[in-house]
Amino acid sequence: MSVRRATIHGMIVSLDALLPTAGAHTSTTYADWAAAHDPDAAGVARDLNDEMGAELSRSWTKPGRFLDAMTARARRLPPAHLPWFWDTVGHRLIGYGSKPGGRAYAAAREAEARHGLPVDPAYRRANALLFAKGGAVPAKEFGAHQRFLAETLEPAEAHAALGAFLTAWAESPADLPADLVRRVRASARTAGHGDEEVARVVGAVLSVARKKSVPDALLNAAAPLLAAHPPTDAVAAGLVEVFPTGAVDGGAWLRTLIGCGAAEAMETGRVVPEGGTHHWVGTFVHMYQYALQPGGGVGRQPLPEEFLDLVGRLGPRLREEGAPVTAHLTRHYYQGFDADVLDACLAAGITVVDPGPEVGMCFWGERSRRDLVALAADPVFGPRLEGTVHAHLLPNRYTERGRRPDRR
Repeated sequence: MSVRRATIHGMIVSLDALLPTAGAHTSTTYADWAAAHDPDAAGVARDLNDEMGAELSRSWTKPGRFLDAMTARARRLPPAHLPWFWDTVGHRLIGYGSKPGGRAYAAAREAEARHGLPVDPAYRRANALLFAKGGAVPAKEFGAHQRFLAETLEPAEAHAALGAFLTAWAESPADLPADLVRRVRASARTAGHGDEEVARVVGAVLSVARKKSVPDALLNAAAPLLAAHPPTDAVAAGLVEVFPTGAVDGGAWLRTLIGCGAAEAMETGRVVPEGGTHHWVGTFVHMYQYALQPGGGVGRQPLPEEFLDLVGRLGPRLREEGAPVTAHLTRHYYQGFDADVLDACLAAGITVVDPGPEVGMCFWGERSRRDLVALAADPVFGPRLEGTVHAHLLPNRYTERGRRPDRR
């Protein structure tokens, strides 16, 4: 890889200085590169840079239309201009979702490869980090970037750069790759590190992910690694805030928290979730009581048994906080109590928000994991359980309140 420099206002600077600093949406990378490397085309490049802004303003609700317009412009450009043009298009698209900016990023890298163009390693690394922070690096480019780091840096530096790249990716809206552990392990071993370093990087990356898809396969691979090499409390504090989205029940993530000691850190108060432990319990119910189903649509699902056990373990901490747990809301339209969750809370002496008798309750029947003794004995929720059980046994009957029972 050859290292190129740009001459700007008579100064020799590294090409990574061409990256936007005042916001990617105002990027002038292509125009700046042309001014330094193809002065005869500088005016055209500036006009094209301005045209990007105007076109995106016209089609900001349809970034695909903007990309189509830019593809037409790209056909008229010399090959050496294409990476810089497409990177600038991608910069402008950061914030419009991962796919549009990712298409531009991929087009820039494809142009470099197809035309055998020289690449400045510092620019490529800084540019990839910018796209990663914006969630606009396509998953298929992950492996290519890791290989690029290995080819242009010493093993220890490449491993550190990969960790920074993955952390930026995790902090963005983009979903994490399912094979992250395998890739981090390969990088660490090349740099002469063992599984303790792999666990450190994986834990740090996962700890900054927030409410986005984190594949169960990734969590299942990370769980034994983090259990063998537990994270610091600072990293554990991030891990308890992940709340993966998608068609999951939170079980793989919860088992990771339990195995690595993050759940115990909540129990002992070394780690206090954002908003308090009562908010964490309520958020878990909110996220996973209903979920997208593999066949389409949304359906109720039983929460992981580990969660019911953890509610009991968190009881002393929750009672000490004194704030009630909200256990009837979901991230979808539906509302309702899960009888098992409600019983676990009441058995632990935890106060639960009562939204009123119009909010239904799900009784799992033979699939229940709790004996429901605490729930049945509660003066407020006990009678509602009784009505729910009767409705469950007579599923074709309306309840006395004119509602169909919540039967999963």
